[in-house]
Parts: sequence; structure tokens; C-alpha cells
Amino acid sequence: TINDDLNTQNNSQWFPAIWNDTKTGRLFISWMDTRDCPTSDSAMMYASYTDDGDTFATNQKLSNKKMKINCTSCGGGGTPAYYGDYNGVTSNGVTSLMAWTDFRDNNFGSYVGYFPDYGLRAEPAIDTLSPAAIIYAKVPSVKLYSDTVFVTASIAGAPGMFEITYPEGNKLWSYPGQIPIKITSNTAPVGDYTLNITTTGSNGTPVHKRTATVRVAAAIMPTANFVTTNNSPCAGQPINFTDLSFGPPSSWSWSFPGGTPSTSTEQNPTGIVYQSAGTYSVSLTATNQMGSNTVTLSDYIVVKPVPANPVSTSQAVCFGQAVPDLTAEGTEIQWFASDTLVGTGPLFSTGQGSTGVYNYTVTQTANGCQSLPTNVSLTINELPMVFLSALDTVCSIKIPFVLTGGTPKGGTYSGAGIINDSIFDPFVAGVGNHEITYSFSDSNNCLNSFAQIINVYPFPSVFSEPILPQCINASPIVLAGSPAGGTFSGEGVSGDTLYPKVAGVGISSVTYTYIEPVTQCWLSSTYQVTINALPVVKIADSSICGNRKLLYDATISNPLSYLWMPGGATTAKLQIDTIGKGLGEHTYFVTVTDLNGCISTDSALITFFDCTGLEELPDSKLIELYPNPSSGQFAIRSNSIQAGEYDLAVFDGVGKLVYSENGLIVENEFTHSLNLSSLKNGIYILHLENKQTGYTKRFIINK
Repeated sequence: TINDDLNTQNNSQWFPAIWNDTKTGRLFISWMDTRDCPTSDSAMMYASYTDDGDTFATNQKLSNKKMKINCTSCGGGGTPAYYGDYNGVTSNGVTSLMAWTDFRDNNFGSYVGYFPDYGLRAEPAIDTLSPAAIIYAKVPSVKLYSDTVFVTASIAGAPGMFEITYPEGNKLWSYPGQIPIKITSNTAPVGDYTLNITTTGSNGTPVHKRTATVRVAAAIMPTANFVTTNNSPCAGQPINFTDLSFGPPSSWSWSFPGGTPSTSTEQNPTGIVYQSAGTYSVSLTATNQMGSNTVTLSDYIVVKPVPANPVSTSQAVCFGQAVPDLTAEGTEIQWFASDTLVGTGPLFSTGQGSTGVYNYTVTQTANGCQSLPTNVSLTINELPMVFLSALDTVCSIKIPFVLTGGTPKGGTYSGAGIINDSIFDPFVAGVGNHEITYSFSDSNNCLNSFAQIINVYPFPSVFSEPILPQCINASPIVLAGSPAGGTFSGEGVSGDTLYPKVAGVGISSVTYTYIEPVTQCWLSSTYQVTINALPVVKIADSSICGNRKLLYDATISNPLSYLWMPGGATTAKLQIDTIGKGLGEHTYFVTVTDLNGCISTDSALITFFDCTGLEELPDSKLIELYPNPSSGQFAIRSNSIQAGEYDLAVFDGVGKLVYSENGLIVENEFTHSLNLSSLKNGIYILHLENKQTGYTKRFIINK
């Protein structure tokens, strides 16, 4: 859409003229438009263009005066209205020339205008050579014009009398802008001369012309005079001086004692600075071909002192905290941001809320003098980027552990169950979900945090059924634990079974360990199992004369019961003879039960012999008795009889006890001396016995 009028319903646009530039492809359009006339009875010419056929440049006002649409005083045999095609366009690659007819000034008139175009002024309208005149060719505004403007000037009818120069060049590239034109002459007669100024684009269009007057005055001896823009500046404040001399002068000599610079030859010196407070005089000497004149203004400049910089302190906060006001000490305090006044007074609220560094300057003013600025800043620091990794589910019996996963490192943890800022104790926290917060403070003392949920999973009670004391020969015992699914361990444990024989006598530890499947936490229950040894009972085979009695002793330290078979005796000791049995072999069994309920059984083969013929018993070969016969001195030796404590007895031929010894100790090899010299000559029987067994040997005493 080419028309950018915001009120197209009430305004009218018509009679378009269209032209396409063959060099650039730019499409130019002009039309009549009533948007500048609320009554819509007058119109102006508007124009625009497009380079792509889609986007149009902002509409530009082409004509500079409204025209009536119906003109009652334009002649033509009635009241003519603006009908028909009265406008057209042409172009040359840089700009276009648009022509139209309108009724301004109550008459038909043909008008043209460049588009794009620039404005042109010549200022001042008149200037006097003193010794030079400066006329400015000014471009105050443009209509979408971006090309170069070239400036030329001439004075008609005065060849060789004037020199025209362009101190800053004769081209303009940016707008608005101006080109100074300097005119000097040493030969021109007194009078007014016309300066003709012509401006063109890069290809000679658009072209505009303006004129100005250059005045040549009669020379007289100058009278020096001047004025300053400020005769009471602050120390360090630059001031300017303006020459008011007439004559006109051709040169100037300024003196600024105490100022910088202290002298100048410019007509109108600028930027004179007095660094110290005080009163200063200024002199000007104006000179031309007629002579010189000097004027001195004593104590003309009164320099006021500049106050000291105000005292102010920069502030820094963390994002999210209350932003403090900036403060300064001084009078007539002013705050600036990039040389823009943003606040006054000792307190300044910056209004900032985003992170960053905000730089300001603050000054104070006394007696109209502003101090040098004090730099002050407000820093709103970013919060540190804090993160806490997701926390694994833990079981309620897990031992306290150090939390990790918080970044940056060096922060602290808080929440239920937290100890010493970093250790989590599930037991203290309790079963359930708990929020754990990781907090970190950076070098700016800015604190940020991140929270995660940790789940403390309940752990069931672990229990294993205790086992009563067992005998070492007990059958394997199946173990039981709760919750089901755990494992047993310990001496003599295989799988879920305890083998007492493997565990061995003594107190064994049985441990039941359960691993919770969700958290892999484990807990054990341990109890003691007593494995009791079997009672020790031993009765040995024995051979004995049929007319003798044999005593067996099965006594143990912690008896519960004894049982001898045959016979059913329940005593610890049993005396056995041939009564009711007769000679020969007889087997006896003893079963012993201790207080732990453990049972042991042993047996012995007892052989009763008829000793009336003094026959040797079958086991007599286990004992050596020598020399045999002897006069009464014998030696006993044996490597075969069982170890133990024995009693020794000697019987004569009729079975009468004639000699005895008690408490003989037999270990490995048994040797013993026997003195029977007091006995008479004859045949004797040696009997060596204890509670378990007995041995006999026949011998002869012959003196």
C-alpha cells in the first residue's frame, strides 16, 4: 500500500502520475491529496517511490502551498474545477522531476519539484568584509535525499576582485548540514555585491540556487571593543569572547593574563579557561591598515572557586534484595547517567532492578559552580547458579552419610536429618519424603539455593528364630528368618541349615542378613547357638577269674542319668560277677545322659575264667614278669596295656590275697619293681586292674 494517510475515510487522494526509472528500476508516483485540509476543499501534491514493488517510502509533501480544487476566479467561462490529467513524472537515476498544475494564487500555474530533494538556505543574508565575509550554504532538511550535495559560489560583475574559498570543503554527505563560504578582497570598491550560490547532486540534479549580499565598507582606524559570554565563570569553566570592534579591523591581539591560553589572534577566541579563583583583566588590540587601538577591561573576569567533589559510596546488592539508594554529601547535589541529569538531592533512587553495573556521576554546586564529578556505581550482582542433583532413595537404617551433588562446591545442606551442614541421617529424618536444600554463597555474598526431595524408605524389622542348645550329634537344623528372602551365615551354616557337627562344640554365632530390594540396604540379626559335647564314657574289655568281682565306673561331671544293660541298673558304678551268669564272655552296655540332654554309650566284653588251676588268662601275654621263677625280686614291664591308674594284687594258690599296691600310673611304657621276698616258695597269681579292665600273670617264687 502506497498511501500512508491515517484518515483515508475523510481525505481524498487522486490523479496519480507514475514513472519507472530505467537505470535503477525505482517506481516514482505523485498524486493530489487533501490530508492537510480539514475541509477537503483544497489539496497539495504528494509523492513516494518503491524499489521492490512492495514496500513504499514514507509519503512526502511535494508542493509548498495549498490550492483550491474549485477556483471561482480563474476564468475560463465558468467555475472550473480540477479535472483531467495535469501532472507528470520523469527521472534520471538520482532523482525525479515532478510537474503539476494547480490553482494557487487564483490562476492556473505550472510547477515542478525534485523528488527526492533537499532544502537550501543562504545565511546570513548580508555580511561585511572585515576583512572577510562568511556566508553559509545550509541544507536544513531533506525529502528522502541521501546523495552528495556540491556547493559552488561566484560574484557576478567583479572579476578578479574577490577570492572565494571553502574552509571546510564544498561537499555535504550528512543532513542537516552547512558549508561555510569565505569571501575576501583587497581591491573591491566600497559597495554591495551579490553572491550567487549553486548546489547540485552528484549528476547535476537536484539543482538549487540562492543569493546573499557581500558588503565592502570604507576602512577607518579601528576602535577595539569586546564582550564575553560569561564574566564570572567557575574555575576551569571555558568562556568565549566576541569582538565588537569596528573600523573594520583586519587582525586582533588578545591578552588573557591568568588564562589558558593566555593570548590569541583569533577574532572571536573560544575556550579560554581560568583554573584558579580570582579577578582577571582582559586586553584586545584591533588593527587594520589605518592603525591599531587597544582596550583593557580591568578586573573584568571574576572566577569563582569550584567546590570539592561530593562524597559518595558505591553500593552492591544481590539480585532479589532491596536495592539501596545512592547517597552523597554536599550542596545542590545532582546525579547524572551518561551526562543526562537523572536526579537531585542527597538521596538518589536508581529504579534499577536487573543485574548489572550501573555507573553514575554526582556533583555538587556552590555559588553557581559545579564540582568535578564523583564516580559512583550501583552493582546488582547475579545470584550464583546453584544446582543439586536428584537424591537417591535411602533406607531408614542407612548409617549417616555425606551428601554430594550440590554445585558449586563449598555450599551447605539443610533440611530434616541434616547434621553439620552436610551429613544426612535417615534415622533422624524419619520415614517419608523430605526436602533437602543446597545453599551456596559466592564471593559477592550472594546466596542461592536448590532443593530436591529425598525419600527415606522404611526398613522392616529383621528377626531370626533362636535355636535351643544342641548336642554335637544332633540332626541338621533348618533355620528361619523374617522377612523371608535373607541369607544365613556362620560356622556350620550352609544355606538355611545349621550342621552341629560342622559347627563344633562351643558357642557359635548364626547371622541372618536381609537385603531390602528397593534401596539395597541390609540388616543382620545375630544370635548365639550352644553346641554341647557328648558326655565322655569309657568301659574297657576285661578278663578276670570267675571267683572275682569286677567294678565298672561310668561317672561323668554333669550326669542326668545312667543305664547299664543288661540288668537296667541306673547307677554311675556297676559291680559285675559270675553270679547268675557263669563263666565265659559277657557284653555290658552303659548309656550316659548329661544335663544338656546329650547321650553317649559304650560297651565292654568281660571274660570270666576258671582260675582254680591257676591258668593264665588269655591277656597275660600283655604283661612281662621276670625273672620267673625268682627268689622274690621281680620286674614288671608292659607296652600294651591301656593307660590309666591301676591297682596291683598278688594271690596265692588258694586265691588268698597276700600282697597289694594301689595307684600305679600307666602311661606309655609301664615298668615296676616288685619285692616279694617275704613270701614262701610256691605258685602265685599277679592281678593288675582298674575300673575298666584287668590283666593277670602267673609266677613262681623259689628261694
